[in-house]
Amino acid sequence: MPKEVVIVRKGKKIFGDNVVLHDVDFAVDDDEVMTIIGPSGVGKSTLLRCMTMLEFFDGGTLEYEELKVCTEKDGKSVYAKPDVLNEARRRCGLVFQNFNLFPHYTVMQNIVRPLKTVLKKSEEEAREIAKKHLEELDMLGRADMVPCDLSGGQQQRVAIARALAMNPAVLYFDEPTSALDPRLSREVAMLIRDIAKSGIGIVIVTHDMKFARDASDYVAIMHGGTFVEKGTVQQIFENPQSQITKEFLSTDLL
Repeated sequence: MPKEVVIVRKGKKIFGDNVVLHDVDFAVDDDEVMTIIGPSGVGKSTLLRCMTMLEFFDGGTLEYEELKVCTEKDGKSVYAKPDVLNEARRRCGLVFQNFNLFPHYTVMQNIVRPLKTVLKKSEEEAREIAKKHLEELDMLGRADMVPCDLSGGQQQRVAIARALAMNPAVLYFDEPTSALDPRLSREVAMLIRDIAKSGIGIVIVTHDMKFARDASDYVAIMHGGTFVEKGTVQQIFENPQSQITKEFLSTDLL
């Protein structure tokens, strides 16, 4: 039975006088892939940063499973104590657009180090966890290589393995196909769907419409700091209801 692993209600973010996000509502189940699309500058990356607590919402609520990360009082977000925030951060993984691997560490060290530092795993246990995920992603044979000796697709797989090793409830991807050719993009779409089937919620931000079609269960279109339409892949790409969605897709798919 699917369960909601992340819930946002009335998410709002303000920078100075600029309201970057407002009235953002969505939830993701533990076997679901949701992709956020829309023009540049509409708040997609800011939302991703707020979801992963690299930034904080100014209004609205955020929950990870049973954890109430922030509640709302008098229209403003009130965040939980640091121990709750730290636990929430452990439940979400983020695969950055540029992968953010440590360049001077080997593939194995890139995965082992966070396990030891954040989750306090022993060296032996951390290496076993790292081996498991590297093998799943067909990267175990490159465990002793450093990132500069890997292709973009291989670096991405290491970044995914590192995120999965932390046993997240939700995994976020920021522009996962920006450095990949079409063949590798299809492979990543299949990989993401497999990850979701294992019981991890997935949220993707992308400008790649073909990838969004291939990878997603649901798609949300962001415009002006909020979602103007949400639905299944078929609903959004074949029968959009919002005029904004229609105009965006007609321009992007030319």
